[in-house]
Amino acid sequence: MTRWARAAFAQKVDSAKPYLRPGLGSPDSTQRLAASVIMLTAGSKLAQAGAYPAAYTWLDSLLTIIGATPKTPADTLGPKHQVRINASFWYGLSSVLTLNGPYQQMTKAKGASRCVEARDVFDRLARTKTALLLGRRVHPPTADHLKSYTSSTATPAVIRPTPDIRPTTDIRRVFTATRATLWPQY
Repeated sequence: MTRWARAAFAQKVDSAKPYLRPGLGSPDSTQRLAASVIMLTAGSKLAQAGAYPAAYTWLDSLLTIIGATPKTPADTLGPKHQVRINASFWYGLSSVLTLNGPYQQMTKAKGASRCVEARDVFDRLARTKTALLLGRRVHPPTADHLKSYTSSTATPAVIRPTPDIRPTTDIRRVFTATRATLWPQY
């Protein structure tokens, strides 16, 4: 699929968001589940089409709505958890494949804003890793391969946090390694 076709597809799918609000805000759990499944379908189809930034947005909001992790042991059963598992897999895939932009933005930031950008990238890496652990049930080889990009051994030292990061710490100590692209093969 070409770039313009992906953009057109993403725009067409994004136009459905306003119609999901009533279902997501409904007091009826069946309607909330149906809206969640529609969001999962939209996000996964966007990812399958290669529109990863749009898929990331859809799946991030879906995991925010249904919860990225189960709240109780009873929350690990049923259709909501199945939606969570599939959403986690597709979220992890789209997050890994779109992380280069925030990483580049972080490396180009100056002064104190670099600390904020670094914290955002660290948080996103942690959330992506958690999602891939849960989404591993969908396709273990793919999830394991993507998770290797979020591990501390594969992540460039530029964005690896040091244990002693504090708001008053000189940010230059955090970024002691040379700049490298996050994943040169992409």
